[in-house]
Amino acid sequence: MYPHRIRLRGPWQWIQGTASGSLVLPGSLEGIIGQVKYRRRFGYPGTIDAHERVWLLLDRGVVSLNGESLGEGRAFEITSRLRPRNELVIETDSFTPGEVSLEIRAAAYLADVVYRGNEVLGRVVGEAAQSLDLYLIADRHTIAQTSVQPSAEGTPFALCVSEAIALTERGGSDLQEIRVELVNGAVIWYLVSLRIS
Repeated sequence: MYPHRIRLRGPWQWIQGTASGSLVLPGSLEGIIGQVKYRRRFGYPGTIDAHERVWLLLDRGVVSLNGESLGEGRAFEITSRLRPRNELVIETDSFTPGEVSLEIRAAAYLADVVYRGNEVLGRVVGEAAQSLDLYLIADRHTIAQTSVQPSAEGTPFALCVSEAIALTERGGSDLQEIRVELVNGAVIWYLVSLRIS
């Protein structure tokens, strides 16, 4: 099941001017103000299948991987840039870059998924040879289902939640959470859980 997250906790080496040290993330550098450079080495994250992609996720910063600038941002698809041994550098004006992780995703994934009013909204981003199934699950019941063709910019979707609320009211339970599953055949390619109460 995706996504599979690998946290790059540390130790990270940091440097600012003549000051330097090591840090485990998430953590903070007390008394440090201004631009800080964080550096960490890591290995290739196991076997990556043809339909899988590796993403680098962070709170913010200017990123380079193996000496190649990736730019400023929060998420970078890095599958083709990975080597057996890798060096990640993050420059930020924050005293901490927050959590940094690798996320193994299928070739298509869910983005910007939110619960708003009576709907769950989001986008299906990426690529797939055929349409993928999108399920809204509440209290172990499929409440809504549709097929979506992913796209590079993200194919928008909207799923109605009112049936989920009615189902739990009839059953006397209080619905706390719903799940959105992106499915290819019998394999969940991405899963998002949302609190709705």
